Amino acid sequence: MRYTVTHGSNTVAVTDHLDVAELLREHSPYPVRVFDNWISAHVEAPVKVTDQLPWSTIDRFIIQNQKIQAIKLVREVTQMGLGEAKAVVDKRAVVVEKTERDRNAF
Repeated sequence: MRYTVTHGSNTVAVTDHLDVAELLREHSPYPVRVFDNWISAHVEAPVKVTDQLPWSTIDRFIIQNQKIQAIKLVREVTQMGLGEAKAVVDKRAVVVEKTERDRNAF
């Protein structure tokens, strides 16, 4: 087994597949680390392209019903294709619109 997923000193999972270890790290309800047994070192989380995005500006575009501007901004910052950028904005719009509805409910 190549990758060991740990929480503190406890082993959570062992796998031969880095993608499985990354999914466990990403979706774990508590902080876990991935240890590569072959090189005897922890594997740091890769920086996601979406980590670079100016979310507050994108949120403002969504609130102002300017999704096209938001998509253009995502494409400019990340070099994503149109479909990928639209998917990012659409997913974000669901969260932003729900947050705005909840905020306005009070």
